[in-house]
Amino acid sequence: MVISSIKSIRKSVKWYKKYFFHLLDIAVWNSYSLYKYKTGKEISIATFHLELIRQILRKYHKNDVRQSGPKSADKYPLRLTGRHFPAIYTNEKTKRKCALRKCIVCTKNGVQRQSHYQCKTCDVGLCVYPCFQTYHTKLHY
Repeated sequence: MVISSIKSIRKSVKWYKKYFFHLLDIAVWNSYSLYKYKTGKEISIATFHLELIRQILRKYHKNDVRQSGPKSADKYPLRLTGRHFPAIYTNEKTKRKCALRKCIVCTKNGVQRQSHYQCKTCDVGLCVYPCFQTYHTKLHY
């Protein structure tokens, strides 16, 4: 009844997810009780819960700042990690599928080539082969 005000349980079909979040709520309640007992401070459970989240994020958060527009190797080293998939480029203004976009790897190597494909995550135009693989595996392409 006490933890009902801070429940983490969301609508879920899987019973084990509900059970996990219930155990997590109980762990937060126990840590809150121990905190109050040890420090003698009067703090609300909601404030404690938010502070707990802030401290966890401070300790384990990875800085993943993404900028808009095309990214180069200097600005976007995260292109070398994660999962990237080629997608057909669609011009947002005209809603035209199969529009062309300059390949960033070819352009850097002095070749003027356009492609129908892009990496949506990196927001750059790329030829499917070999530029897509080159861009996502080499720091200096």
